[in-house]
Amino acid sequence: MNKLDKVFKDRYPELPWGDARRMRNIIVHVYSKVDAAQVYSTATKDLDVLQSTLLK
Repeated sequence: MNKLDKVFKDRYPELPWGDARRMRNIIVHVYSKVDAAQVYSTATKDLDVLQSTLLK
């Protein structure tokens, strides 16, 4: 998330960039606190929103 260009992120302010960064950091660094239900929900619901927003 930190490597995404600021101009790119600014183009899509409606997307929760901070939430995505925090989730990634938990999964990578604090995996003992990963909520499997939250990961599943993100993968099955939130990624569809991300994809449709970026494809517009």
